[in-house]
Amino acid sequence: GRAPLAEPGLGAFAAGAVRAADLGLLPEDYVRGLLFVLEHSEARSTFLLGQLSDRPSPYFFPVTFALKTPLPLVLLLVLAAFVTPRLSWRAAAFLWLPVGVYLALTFTRGLQIGHRHLLPIYPFLFVAAGRAAALACRASVRVLVLALVAWHAVGTLAVHPHYLAYFNELAGGPRSGYKRLVDSSLDWGQDLKGLRTWMDVRGVARIKLSYFGSADPSYYGIDADALPGYSAPHPVRVTREVRPGDLVAVSATNLQGVYLDPEDRPLMERFRRSTPIDQVGYSILIYRADFAWPPP
Repeated sequence: GRAPLAEPGLGAFAAGAVRAADLGLLPEDYVRGLLFVLEHSEARSTFLLGQLSDRPSPYFFPVTFALKTPLPLVLLLVLAAFVTPRLSWRAAAFLWLPVGVYLALTFTRGLQIGHRHLLPIYPFLFVAAGRAAALACRASVRVLVLALVAWHAVGTLAVHPHYLAYFNELAGGPRSGYKRLVDSSLDWGQDLKGLRTWMDVRGVARIKLSYFGSADPSYYGIDADALPGYSAPHPVRVTREVRPGDLVAVSATNLQGVYLDPEDRPLMERFRRSTPIDQVGYSILIYRADFAWPPP
């Protein structure tokens, strides 16, 4: 059988969510996920718009929404806000109350590591946007709706198959994403296989690698010297030496120093002052070192 939903020591909000599940007002699995997030939402370092901070930012989730949400959807939501007064209070509450409550809760949490924490609001936003699109079609502005749909489709196809790396035009697209947000908004270590392909195509036998993720580079046949990073399993040996001419692959989260020890962040700062020669899946940046580290 499944573990009991209620646990000792629940706060008032969590206890209310459990009661709502017991009454059939909320899906049980949704409440289980919500309780897990509340329990594990410890504060961590926050990276936002090029700045790393040990304190949560009140702007993290609004900015994340603005940069990771397709702009055609944002425009339809603006239209949806204007037509909301035409809804019955029950329909308006169904659409917007869960969004408002959830967003309010995000400001009480110190865990600011990814756009994924906003995903529960999107089903409600999709319904609101769909209704706005339907009303627009009835109002003889069907061409506008079709243009937004085409824009959305083109933006999605352009980032295929690297959907986690999607950033809208306001953010400068996926190639600039690592300058705005990292961690699970962009980089979950998913591009090791792509790195092996990149090496094979260019005849690169060995590389220096600062990897963020939970895969073993050797599983993909990647021959690499491990630079400081944040990965599991942890590499047996780590080097902090970089020589001019070295090819270096750096995961975006490590590049911004999010989980690195303070003594390893200056090396990543040095890479940030360099221009990458390529990107693998938008989450791993490739550099040809033009400096020596440690500095002479």
